Amino acid sequence: MSNGPSVFIQLAGERDCPEVVVEDELGSMVTVRVPLVPPDDCATGRAPGT
Repeated sequence: MSNGPSVFIQLAGERDCPEVVVEDELGSMVTVRVPLVPPDDCATGRAPGT
């Protein structure tokens, strides 16, 4: 039996924003990064919607 994808939550991701990282090294060899805060809001230090 093989393991499935790995899921990580990083508080300071590649763009210094919180993000979720999904890695599938066994099957598709793909890494997907999903920011939890829009990059423009993170870059300015603003809270979303303000």
